[in-house]
This record gives sequence, C-alpha cells and structure tokens, in this order.
Amino acid sequence: IKGIRRRVKAEQASAAEKQRLWPRLTAMYPGYKRYQEITDRDIPVVILRSIDEDKSRSND
Repeated sequence: IKGIRRRVKAEQASAAEKQRLWPRLTAMYPGYKRYQEITDRDIPVVILRSIDEDKSRSND
C-alpha cells in the first residue's frame, strides 16, 4: 500500500465485518454487487491483516 511492503495474513471476514464492508466494496467495484444479485453463491470478503499488528497486540 502506497509503496510500503508488509507481511499480511488473509482471513475471511466474519458476517458482521462483511455487512459493514460490503457497501464500500460495491461502491468501489459495482460489478461485485451485480454479480451477487445474479448468483446464489456467497461472495467471500477477505481481510488482509498485518502480521506485525498481530504481534503488537499479543504483547499487550
């Protein structure tokens, strides 16, 4: 992001996270909303979490 490289871990968003993020995602990429309207399959939302953030949280 913005030229900064970092290690991340990918996690599927929880139902609550997806509900919060979905409007922002479909505003940026309207095709996701159109596709969700014509399919029965759930489109997963993946969150990339910085591994360094996980380490700093565990030290608290």
